[in-house]
Amino acid sequence: HLAASRGEQGVRSKVRNRLVSLMQRLGSVPEGQARAELLGLRRLLPEDPTLAEQVRLAFVELDRRRAAFERSEGLRVRQEAEELLAQNLPGEAQRRLAAFRAGRGRLGTAEDGALRAVEERAAEAILTLAATTLLAVGKEPDRARQRARLQSAWPGLAGTSEQAAIADALRYASQPLRTTPGAPSGQPTAPEPSETLLAQAADAERLFAARRWSE
Repeated sequence: HLAASRGEQGVRSKVRNRLVSLMQRLGSVPEGQARAELLGLRRLLPEDPTLAEQVRLAFVELDRRRAAFERSEGLRVRQEAEELLAQNLPGEAQRRLAAFRAGRGRLGTAEDGALRAVEERAAEAILTLAATTLLAVGKEPDRARQRARLQSAWPGLAGTSEQAAIADALRYASQPLRTTPGAPSGQPTAPEPSETLLAQAADAERLFAARRWSE
């Protein structure tokens, strides 16, 4: 009985020492590792109420630090995205926000809402940039100016859902114009698409509707 008691006391002492050591290293240990170690210590002495309370307080501290880190990092990322939007680069802003969300995993309610608001502004800016660019290009008769307008919008739309429309317009504006036989000089028409090209375009639209982007 004495040997068992001494052994139990030794286990308690070791567990408490490990807990103290972990709390001292809390800022330098990865969050996932710290949580796993705390759960492991709690399982060693499930009947010890003092240890249970200490572990609970440790989890509270981890949650507090996570929330503080999320606030500071979320603010920094949102500011970066806002700067990109101000530079008319909504696609870059959208990718920056998506990378942060993917890297952080589940966010708190407040941070998730703040991030979602900027994400919505970036998505709206992408649609607006594409629409205004295509509208301006449609009213511009000069092919060189059409290409310049499309090329200036490309950095802000590359990698987004609207890049295909800009790429198509840019390819069309880059093709030489064909003059209709018998038509007066200086009245060119756009090149006629072949049946093969039309079939490919129809297939591409089918894949686009199915959201099979890579294909």
